[in-house]
Amino acid sequence: SSDLTTLIIGQKMAAGTLAALTVANVFSDVEAAVACGYGSQVHRMVQAALQANPFANLSICAVDDIGGGTLATWTATFTGAPTAQGTLALALNEDTVQVNVATTDTPTTVAAAFAAAITAKPDLPFTAANAAGVLTISAKNKGTVANGFKIVPSGAVTGLTFVVANGVVGATDPDITAALTAAFLGGHNQIVIPYRDATNLTALRNHLDNVGNYAEKRWA
Repeated sequence: SSDLTTLIIGQKMAAGTLAALTVANVFSDVEAAVACGYGSQVHRMVQAALQANPFANLSICAVDDIGGGTLATWTATFTGAPTAQGTLALALNEDTVQVNVATTDTPTTVAAAFAAAITAKPDLPFTAANAAGVLTISAKNKGTVANGFKIVPSGAVTGLTFVVANGVVGATDPDITAALTAAFLGGHNQIVIPYRDATNLTALRNHLDNVGNYAEKRWA
């Protein structure tokens, strides 16, 4: 029901206008994108929550990437010379980008076209750059969450090979404790986090114990 309040905790990007560890209500995914960065964890979590329930009563509290954290990366490598025209595609989680290939194209022009197609979809949790026919795709937020992302090639163009490989593994997630502290008095009934590590799950359990104790008596 709409009187339930949901708190979404996740990572923001530097471009977001909302300071980290600040609790704010959001009423649209665009608002979350401006606050935390287009394609950030918080933006996409808000997007998913509003798709599931357009009338959800949402608050956000963002955390920054860990400075020493690692961005997950993938590579798509193009080699050869197309002898016929065709279409290649990359499935990026539930989204797809397509590129039309002409016989005049080279691995570099095809990789550059994919980089442009990914950049043209700012809601994606990826950035992309081409270097001489090798497309490097990077997660927008550091940490382990992106290690679950799926990047799958499809299509075929005669004479051109197209191989996707895992690159760097994402590492080091932030600790949500400070965000939970910031939101302690917010009275949120549901709390959504993108992490599954013991430190963050314990922090969440402690928070739920504390808001539900004999003094606070708040259900969450």
